[in-house]
Amino acid sequence: MDAVFTIITKNYLPQARTLGDSIKNFHPNLDFFMVLADETEGQIDLKKEKYPVIETKDMGIASYRDMAFKYDLVEFCTSMKPFIFEYFFNKYGYEKIIYFDPDIYIYSELNIIDSLLDDHFVILTPHLTQLEGAENGTKPADDYLRCGVFNLGFIAFKNSPKGRALLTWWRTKTQNKGYADFADGLYVDQKWADCFPCFDEDGIGIARHPGLNVAHWNMHERVITRAKDGYLVNNQDLVFFHFSGFDPSNPDVVTRPHGKGPVGLQGRPEYQELFGGYRKKLLENQNGPSANSYAYSRFDNGVWIYGFQRRLYRSLADNGLTYDNPFSTAPHTYYDLLRANKMLILTPAAKGEFRKSDIAEAERKLKTLTKAMLLMKRIMGIRYYHLLIRALNTLSRPEEQTFLLKTLNTNIPIQFR
Repeated sequence: MDAVFTIITKNYLPQARTLGDSIKNFHPNLDFFMVLADETEGQIDLKKEKYPVIETKDMGIASYRDMAFKYDLVEFCTSMKPFIFEYFFNKYGYEKIIYFDPDIYIYSELNIIDSLLDDHFVILTPHLTQLEGAENGTKPADDYLRCGVFNLGFIAFKNSPKGRALLTWWRTKTQNKGYADFADGLYVDQKWADCFPCFDEDGIGIARHPGLNVAHWNMHERVITRAKDGYLVNNQDLVFFHFSGFDPSNPDVVTRPHGKGPVGLQGRPEYQELFGGYRKKLLENQNGPSANSYAYSRFDNGVWIYGFQRRLYRSLADNGLTYDNPFSTAPHTYYDLLRANKMLILTPAAKGEFRKSDIAEAERKLKTLTKAMLLMKRIMGIRYYHLLIRALNTLSRPEEQTFLLKTLNTNIPIQFR
């Protein structure tokens, strides 16, 4: 194995440092990079970081600003993945590279991945590996039909002709179709990996070793026990654990609430030790000033960019209407278009863009709306009511709201679904 990289925004520096420490515990000579899909904004000094930091803005990606604007934070970071693999292969000539999400921790040597890359040009890990009648995981099985059967918190590539060809194909998809958009059958970079096994019979490695990519979604099928020098999973070495959604300020909860609610650590002593140890490492790496802002969350004058505005821009871009710098607030820019059509939101977005009180108020108004819909069904009849619902479903997508941009003087047809 030649190198490992992770992709972060400024607020994920503690996780990335912790990942780097865990890698160096077992592979002190393995190159490790933190790739910043963000900008420092004077808040952090990259030269003082314990591991090398490379900024995606310096990688020469032609569509960089366009991608940074039309994608939200998660979409943008994940869309960078194939670009970064290619960057490292081209710049450093590495033969084998691993990508890890920053919230992963290494518990034993990575030799199994190195060996798998001897015989394959890409390695994937499935979310689930065991047949079960009952659904005991934190997420229902049909969720993976939406977000992808493989978890791309980990992926490894070999620098081979087939590996490079697959990266090129993947890059063309994440450049324009890296959205988390279930309506279009998309889920960031990850859903595209479902196609990988279609392209080669032997070169796509699907690793089912129980110690790879253990996480809340497969904890129910993997039994962790303490060993002398680490942990075992189903009696095999725990290689790495993916602490997806773990919040060190809420240490008794495994991850953010999913369909079945929060997953606690009560009654799981082996996981309590695992999560407690990881939390301690994270807190040790929270040195220096905190940097929670995301550079691409605002226009260049500081006005917040809302998801609705990004998705409108997506629709314009898909129809060939792009801007050299969509973050600019100069005349004749996307910002100017929004301003002219009274579509700027000058208050900063809350976490998730809406407060809990906003959601509660919307729920109350929905009750009133349902009464109006009942009346419409009575007037229109069920057949035309059904047609209305289909039309409203189409119009509910921000991408179909370009008619609001009246000053644009262009007619982008609505894609009726």
